[in-house]
This record gives sequence, C-alpha cells and structure tokens, in this order.
Amino acid sequence: MQQRRAMIRRGTATRGVRVALIAALLGGLVGMPATGAFAATGDEPTATPTASETADASTEATESTTAPTETAGAEDDAASTDATTESYNAVTPNAIISPMAVPTLQCGDGYFYSVRNDGTVRKINAETGTASTEGSWTGRSEVNGLGIGANGETMYAYQRSGNNVQNISTMLRWTAASGQWEAIPGSANSIGGSNGLVAGAVDLNTGLYVYGAYSTQSGTVYLNLYVYNPASNQHTYIGRANVGDTWGGNYSGYNGDFAFDSTGTLFAVRASQKNGNNIRMSIASISASQLAAAIANPPAQNAIPAATGTIHTISNAPSGVNGIAFLPDGTVMLGDGTTASKYNPSTGVKIPNTSTLTIAPSSNSSTDLASCASPATVTLLKDVAGRSDSSDQFNLTLRDSSQTGSVISTGTTSGSATGIQGVQVGPFPVQTGQVVAISESMASGSTSTLADYTSSYQCVDETGATLASGNASQGTVKIPNRGGAAVVCTITNKPLVAAIKVTKTVQDSHGENDALASGWAMTVNPTTGTLTPSATTQTTNSSGASNWKLRLGSTTATSTVTVTETQQDGYVFVSGQCVITSLDGSKSQPIVFDAESGTVPGVKAGDSVECGFVNKEQPTELTIIKAFELQYGAPAVENDWTFTAAPTSGATLNYTSGETKEVAAGTYAITELFRGGDASASGYELKSMTCEVDGTSTTITDGNVTVPENKAVTCTLVNTDKPGSVVWTKVDGNDNELGGSEWTLTGPDGTVTTITDCDADDASECTGPDRDPAPGRFSLQSLSWGTYTLVESAAPAGYLLDETEHTIVIGNGDGQQLDYDLGAITNDPRDGLEIPLTGGLGQDAFLFGGGGLLLIVGLVFGIRALRRRATS
Repeated sequence: MQQRRAMIRRGTATRGVRVALIAALLGGLVGMPATGAFAATGDEPTATPTASETADASTEATESTTAPTETAGAEDDAASTDATTESYNAVTPNAIISPMAVPTLQCGDGYFYSVRNDGTVRKINAETGTASTEGSWTGRSEVNGLGIGANGETMYAYQRSGNNVQNISTMLRWTAASGQWEAIPGSANSIGGSNGLVAGAVDLNTGLYVYGAYSTQSGTVYLNLYVYNPASNQHTYIGRANVGDTWGGNYSGYNGDFAFDSTGTLFAVRASQKNGNNIRMSIASISASQLAAAIANPPAQNAIPAATGTIHTISNAPSGVNGIAFLPDGTVMLGDGTTASKYNPSTGVKIPNTSTLTIAPSSNSSTDLASCASPATVTLLKDVAGRSDSSDQFNLTLRDSSQTGSVISTGTTSGSATGIQGVQVGPFPVQTGQVVAISESMASGSTSTLADYTSSYQCVDETGATLASGNASQGTVKIPNRGGAAVVCTITNKPLVAAIKVTKTVQDSHGENDALASGWAMTVNPTTGTLTPSATTQTTNSSGASNWKLRLGSTTATSTVTVTETQQDGYVFVSGQCVITSLDGSKSQPIVFDAESGTVPGVKAGDSVECGFVNKEQPTELTIIKAFELQYGAPAVENDWTFTAAPTSGATLNYTSGETKEVAAGTYAITELFRGGDASASGYELKSMTCEVDGTSTTITDGNVTVPENKAVTCTLVNTDKPGSVVWTKVDGNDNELGGSEWTLTGPDGTVTTITDCDADDASECTGPDRDPAPGRFSLQSLSWGTYTLVESAAPAGYLLDETEHTIVIGNGDGQQLDYDLGAITNDPRDGLEIPLTGGLGQDAFLFGGGGLLLIVGLVFGIRALRRRATS
C-alpha cells in the first residue's frame, strides 16, 4: 500500500510538472504570466514568489502599535479587498489548488517559519539561515499573525486592514491535509480602536487561534486578546492581561508576538523601538487554565491574570521584534523584519557563537515568525502550610544560573489562604540544559522572618520525576535537555512558631454591652520555647488584644502555656477560655478557666492559640457574712441570724448570712438579729465586725460602713458564745447556811467534777470549781453549753445527806438558760437531843457521853454475876 501511495505521489508530481510546463509554454505563446502550483487565479493574478526571489514590490511593513505601516497593496478599500480575496479562495473552475495532502511543517528539526507582508511563507534553518518557500496566500498584503498548529498540520495568519491595521479583513489558512492555501469566507473581524494587531499563534492543545494587540494606560501595558475558532468561524474578545509597566527612559513603542507551549501556556513577547543600539524586551505568560477560563467566560472588567517577566535591555539589538519562534532547545528566534537572531528567552541574552540570519530583504520584509516547537518551561510555586503571623507574605524569585544571576521573574504572595498560593512565578520559557535558581524571602510588611519557618523545595518535571530538592529556602535545578520539558519547583514553608493571642472583653455591671478593652495586662508563661516579644506580660492594644509568637525547636515540639490576666480595679472576673486552631484548620474544644489564670497544654508549631477573658464592671454591692469563734460549745448556725443594713436615706435592707445585694453607694448601719429578735439575749455576743472593699480593709465607725461606687464591700460579723453559770446555797431548816458540804457535777461529755465548799476570806483564794468564798454558798462559772447533773456527795456535819439530782441545761433554747440559780438547798439534821447549836457542846459530845454511861452499867452487872457463880 505504501509503495502504491508513493507511486501515486510520484505520478501526481510528474503530472504537476507536466501541467506547469504546458502552462508556461502556453503562457509564452499568448503573452500570459505563469502561476505557481500554490497560486490561486482570479481577476488580477499575481506571480508566486520563489525561493530565490531578490526583490518584492510590496513595501516593508513591520508591526508596531505606535506607528503601524501598511503596504501600498493595503491602500485599497477593505471591503473590495475582502471581496476580491474571497473570490480568489472560492472553489471555482479557474482555481488551482493542491489536489491532495502534502507534508506537514517541520517542528523539531531546528527550523522556523516566516511570513512576509504579501503572504509568502518561508522555512528557515535556524543554524545556517538557508531558506525555502513553502507557499503563499497570493494576492495579499498586510499579512501578519503567523501561527502553526500542533505537529505542523495547520497554519493560520490574518490580513490586516484599517488605517491602524487594527481590523481583520480575512483569516488565512493552510492545512497539510488539503495542501490548500485559502482565505476563509466570512472570517473578517472589525475591531476598531487604534491599536494595531501585531501577533497571533495557534494553541497547540486546542487548535484555537489567538491574536491580539498591545495598548498602554496610566503607565501599564496591556495585551488585548481575541480568539478565532475555526470550527465556528467566530471571533471573540476575551479580555486583556496586564503584562507589566511601560519601558521608562527613552524607549517607546510596543511590538511583539505570541507562542504557545505544548501545555497551552501562552507566551507574549513585547519589545520597544530601538533607542540607540538597544531595545527593551520582556516576556509575560498566561497559563492554560487562565486562558481557558477567559475563553469560557470572559472575565469581569476584562482582566486576565498574567505572570510578568523582567524587562531586559538588549544591546546591539535588531531594529525591533515583530516575530518570535521557539526552537526545540528552548532558545527563541527574534525577528525584526529582515533578520533573526537566537536568544535565551529567560535572560534576553543572545546565544553566544550564533549568527544573525538574514531572512528577508527590506523590500519584502518578514512581518511575523512562528514554529510548532514547544519550549521548555519553568514555574515556581509557593506552598504555605501555615503563617506564623497573619501579615506574613513571601517573595519568590526565578534567576538564571545562580542566586546572583539575572532575574527571570518575581512574584509576591497575598491573602491569608494556606496551601499552594494563587500567585506563582511563570511558567516561563527557558533554554534546555540551563540552570535556574529559585529562592524566597519575606515580603515587606511581614511580621515574621524566615527563621520562624522551616523551608524546603522540590523541583519535578512533567512526568513527576524529582530533579532537585533540599531543606532550604533556595536552590537550583537544571532544565532537562528536551523540548517541551515542564519543570515545576515548589518552595514549602511550615511555621516553627505558635501564635498566641489574648483578647480582653469588658461588660457593664449587668453583664451586657460587650466591648474590647485596651490597657489590660495579660501574661503568658510557656514551659518551653522562646517568646517574641520576650516580655511575658503585655497590655492589650486598641483592638483589645495582646500577641506573642512562641518559637519552638522543631515542628514536633510542644509546650504548655499558662495564660493570666491582671484584674483591674472596679471589675470582676466573668469567664476565660482558650481555643487552639491547628494547621489543618481543626479546632480544639474550648479550654475553660474558672479564674483569672489557666493552662493550655499541647501547644505546637503552627498552632494558633486564641484566648479571651471577659470581665464586667464591678456593681456597687454589699455582702454580709456571719462567722463564729466559739469557746463554750454553742452551735454555729448561720441561719439563726439575720441582718439589716440601714442607709443614711432610703429603705432598710434585710440580709441573710452570705447574701449579696446591689446597693446604692453610701453609708450603711449594720445590725444583727438572732432569730428575728434581740441578739443580746441569744447567748452570743458580737466579738468583731470587719469590712473589706474589694479585698482591702476599710474603716467601720459605730457599726457604720461606707460603700463606694462600683465597689464590692463585704462585712463579716464574728460572734462568740457566752459561758454558763450555776449558784446555790446550802442551809438548814431555818435557812441557816451550812458549810462543809461536797458535791459531784457530771458534765455534757460525762466528765465528773468534785466540788468542795470554798471557805476563804476572798474569792481569789478559791482555787477549786466553787468561786464563792462564803461557807455554804456555791458559784460555778465558765460552764460550756450542754446538760449537767449536780448531786451532793457529803452533807454538812450533823445533817443528813441530800441525794437529790439537780439537772442543769446551759443554752439558749426552751428550758435552757445560761445562768442558773438553784436557790437554797436544805439539809435535815440527824436524830438525837435537841441541843441548840448556838454554843456549848455539840451533838456528838452528848452521843459519846451516853455511850460511856451504858458501858459502865454493863461492867457493874458483869462483876456481880461473876461473884454469884464463885459463891455457889
């Protein structure tokens, strides 16, 4: 089959030669000009240029938005030109077109292509400058915007019209499938304005044709972009991209060209007019995703994001740049109409030991260059795992060769998002085998330094293979030696610090109307790590916050942080809590404080610790508390006591122990009541009353205390218990006091005490329980509260013992009392003579005398009995 196709192609070629020879002969015979195999016939046939042409009737037309020029052939009315070209390209019996497929254009062999003003397309060897004519859109003028599709299978251009060559009179197309050079019917686009069209290229991914023009506004250069869709034969304006600042100095004018890489990234070269021997040039890139988004939905305000490269000044440069063509090794051919030279696209430096190629005569100059080779590219991304401070941003830099090499481009992050940042550097075209340096630095306005982060980088190619990596904030990578290599480098930062923020909120005295408060002292104390600022205590700022950074030794280190607020006069603590937000965005459960200080465990690098304390204005308050200091066993029952606080004017306030009331500022007289009655009969006595204002003692005058505005006054009334006492007298039946008795007293705890009647000249000489020095009188003092039993244990001499039990209950309840008077306790005399006890012998003497008399009588009767027995 392949042999048969080859034979057919050879046969076709042979027939083509024969037809050409016959046509030449006929032309010579009838005086008609001959036409080439790629020419289209029409009303005014034009000779097809050949590879060896040395002159061209068309005038030079180089692109420039500042001063675009048109050839003499473009002076015809656009409408009539369009009508003529459409009739040329219509399939008519007189049309001569290629009848079958032809070879594709060469994409990877070091060739590039040029289109001339008249539509002639030439293939040029980038090393030798050897050129050959591929064909022509004949009968044209102001042809520009050459673009070659993927694999060299299609080629597009446009014919410009209008005074500023800002319109398209027709789109031009060549396809390898048909071999036809055609003007596409109905493909005109009237753009208007004054910005001349200067560039065009075919997206190697989608096949769409993109073209545009440069414009300036307020010191900024914009690239206005349009898309032509061959399938629908429609033009669409998709917006404009900011491609950098104006040139500055004495440089003016904007010319240039486009090119796509294999991923669909659009590279736009802009160049100035010549200033002396120099020009200025820069490259901007628009990613495939941004371009696709703009095509699908033209952006608001026509803004298409673009990455801008450094403006390079090129010495001994050509007259300008009106065309670019990438070569497989990543170098770029820059053309100025008559010449083309090879440059490093990332530096703007001409490749050493390469020649400047002559590609066209000035009489028929090149208006644009193109190729279908995809350049190698490099992109620098930023991955922020978390920010040590919300203000932190990063500068990214791409350089040629080393960290001191020329800058390819820069970028600066913005916003607060984590992960891969929206701002990136590139992609930018680079030469294969070139070393590119990447680096980062902290952007202006950042609070942190790079020392607050760990930095690492990794560079991969389009297959995902790692080309370079390291734990540093800068590095280098070598671009692979292949066309279309896409190198993506990512610098990743992880914070080494935890952010600590303590916020103060205050409320009114009712716990309402929250407000952030400045001037409050907040303190943080970590167990490990270094604080910045180093002072552990700060006052809250105008936003009510104090901020620290806690730098830890590694990304895995942890610390426990104690957070404390210093209470201000006139406020009281309401609540406090901390929440930890980790790098992944997860939040801890609130760590709640029940006082002005608390601890936050497990704080690690990258955490954001946010704490808040809430205080409210101290209401004017009075609190009354009952306390006891008991010695005699009385019960300590707070609820037995109530209180009154009587202001100088106004209603008296009633309190129970421990109760707090919000009061008006002023002086209050405080009294206490026992079970609602007189406290003096309670068995207790007020030992002391003390008052404190916010914890500091204050003066009390005659039970009166002053309560200041917005202060908390607490008054404590301390009561002690009174001891019990018992008195009685020992008497005979005539109420005569009898001394010498003894008693037994059994106490509440079972203790037994012997009480001996004190007989002394003075009470101070009574050292026993009885404190009354008079015989027969008893006084027991300092008795604890409780139940006692009193019993006489020895009666006075000559009297019978009284074994009556006397029960005594010391207390303040029913049937109880503190001071008992048992009155007179009478003893009965023993049986015998009634001898007055007011003088002479006592009763005992008579008893002893009677006993002696009986003994004598007994002896007499005994002696008489003995005598009778002896006589008998």
